[in-house]
Formats: sequence, structure tokens, C-alpha cells
Amino acid sequence: MNRKQFLEKIPKDWIAIVACIGIALVVYLSYQATSLDKKTFVIPLTIESTGTMVPAQSTEKYRFVKITVRAEADQLAGISEDDFTAHVDLTYLTKPGQYSLPVVIQPNERVLLLEPLELLATPDYINLSVDENVLRYVPLTASIAGTPAYGYEVSSFSCEPEYVKVYGPAAQAEAISFIPTEALVVEGLSESTSGTVNLVYDNPVVRLGEDVSDISVSVEITPVQTEQSFAGVPIALTNVPSGFEAQLSVSSLSVTARGNQLVMDTVRPSSFTARADCQSISEAGEYTLLVSVTPPSGVSVIEQSFSEVTVLVSPLQTEAAGEN
Repeated sequence: MNRKQFLEKIPKDWIAIVACIGIALVVYLSYQATSLDKKTFVIPLTIESTGTMVPAQSTEKYRFVKITVRAEADQLAGISEDDFTAHVDLTYLTKPGQYSLPVVIQPNERVLLLEPLELLATPDYINLSVDENVLRYVPLTASIAGTPAYGYEVSSFSCEPEYVKVYGPAAQAEAISFIPTEALVVEGLSESTSGTVNLVYDNPVVRLGEDVSDISVSVEITPVQTEQSFAGVPIALTNVPSGFEAQLSVSSLSVTARGNQLVMDTVRPSSFTARADCQSISEAGEYTLLVSVTPPSGVSVIEQSFSEVTVLVSPLQTEAAGEN
């Protein structure tokens, strides 16, 4: 058959025939659309991030998605939300940034066999920031509540473990300098204590990498060390040679001492013993002697106003000599 014969066989009104077929198709589809029933379900939305990128923002507002199912009434009756899953796939992303990602609705095999079937997700796309997933070790810091008993203080504290793993978007994970614990109460204590506490952590994006519900916190409580100055500490002369008398140029000195707060509260100038020893003196004269200071128990002398004193030694004036 040549081209002329082929063209002669085409009906003269072919345009009208094509138009009729198109109209019929539109009518059929419109009928199908209007004759289908629909159901609406709210199902969980999963963010799949098994690759190198993870969400860099909270996905709380994307926890659920609404799906509309259109099918024939008798088929729709047996459909429930358990027949569908919804997810957003990040596994193919390789660079940090802001993305508009499609929501994928996955019906089970039974629903897939239905014909006709229409599925619509709301929202059908979500806008999400993603960043590279990193691992870091972050130090823990113990929190202490209350004040120890008077005269005592918290001198140190520690956590076990000292560090925990965190996983999450690089920028936010690197911004975490430490993670605090719940407070361990030391109110009124006068000795060291320890306890098990939880972490204070509420970051929806950077997640903890292990079970850290029980953190051991140890707190060392020790007496407060304080310094105090005392004026008017009397100096005593010892071992004055027989037949002589000795006179100090200065009768007292000042000392600065250090000790536990509770002990220092009871210390007075008379609690110290200051001595100048004349044991090496055997004749009258003026001498320079060392002054030694002995503090009370639990106290140490940090400084004294002077360490030497002048002593004038002279023969002892007897009563008979005075009558002559």
C-alpha cells in the first residue's frame, strides 16, 4: 500500500473521532475521581539518616504526616493506618545544607494491589537543615547543691565516667563544652559524700551515644582553712642564769597563723607560747636572742612580727646590797 492509498483509507472525520476519544477519557477519569471514597490517616514520619548526614534541627514538628487514601468504597473499608509507613530519606545526601525533601508513603503489598488507588501526603515535602554526623567525647561536670556545715567546704568533686560520647550534626556537637549532672546535695555535711545522679541534658539534635542514666559523683568535703592575725602575744624569758635578771626590750609580738576554721575560732593571743632562751648567757650584758613561737594544736604560724629581741641581763639586786 502506497502513501496515497493509506491516506485515502483514513476517515474524513478523524479529527472528530480523536476529540470524542479524548472527551470519553476525561469523562471516565472524572467519574472515577468522583466515584472513589476517601479515608484520612495520621501516621508516624521517620527520618532515615543512616548515611553521613543527619538533621541539624529539631524534627519534632515532623513527627507525623497526614495521608489521604482514595479507593473504591468496598476496598477502602479494610484499609487502616497500619497499612502504611512514611519516611524522609537522607541517606543519599553528601553535603551540609538546607533541603526540600519528599515524604515517601509506602503502602503494604495488599494495598498496592488495589485498583484504582490514590495516595496523598500532607505535607508532601519538608524543609530540613542537615549537617555531617560526628562523634565527640564531652566532659561531665558535677552540680552541687547546698552549703556544707560551718567550718567546712567542698574542696573537690569528680564524675565517673569523666566523659560521654555524643553523636550529632557537627556544628552543634562541637558547641557542647560540657554536660552537667543533676545536683548532689551537701547541705550541712561535714564529711565527704558520693551518690548516683542523672545527666541534665535535653538536646533533641545531638544524642548521647550510650546509657548514662547513672553517673557516680564524688564530693570531697574538708575543713575550711583560714588565716588570722593575733597581736599582743606575750614573750617569756627562759633559762635566765642564776644570780641575774633579764629585761626584754619588747614584751609581746604579733603572729599570723593558719588552721581549721573551727579551731581558729577558739584561738586567742594567749594560746601561743613565745620564748626567748637565755641558756647561752653567763654574764651581764645586752644580748640579741631568737624568739620562737609555739602555736596551739592544729594551728601553724605563717608569720611573726619579728624573730629577734634585745635582752638586757644584769646582776640580781639582793636586799642586802640595797641596804648598803
